[in-house]
Amino acid sequence: DTWLVDEQRLLLDEAVEVFGEQYALLLKASASKKLQDILKHAGAMINELRTSLLSPRNYYALYCCVLEGLKQLQAIFADSGVEMWQLYDAVQHIGSALPRLYMLITVAAAYRGQADEAEVWVDLADLCQGVQHPTRGLFLRHYLLSTFKCF
Repeated sequence: DTWLVDEQRLLLDEAVEVFGEQYALLLKASASKKLQDILKHAGAMINELRTSLLSPRNYYALYCCVLEGLKQLQAIFADSGVEMWQLYDAVQHIGSALPRLYMLITVAAAYRGQADEAEVWVDLADLCQGVQHPTRGLFLRHYLLSTFKCF
């Protein structure tokens, strides 16, 4: 039993460390206004949530770290000067579904008040239903709803 707890702690520490590295690179890329690098590091940061090795409690701890990164990413997107639909389209090219969905929600949140906003939120709600893993889907829908609630 203690072996499992130690293993979980090690897995969480590794994931948080990778998140921290990618978050630092994200901030560096945002300072130089390199959109492709911002998207690359944001995707790698969020990619840590694709794990199925963590217990729900440890996944929540990792999610909280990533959530702070997503708040910063939302501010970066809002200050980027890039049109919402250009950014929304650029995010569509991210290879993994989970990071793409988190970033699509973040883009929509950064550009609240834009035309066709309701259409975007309906699309995002539909896309989030496609995540079949129970833990990942639960936290993704939580992020969608908590972000949407702010409107």
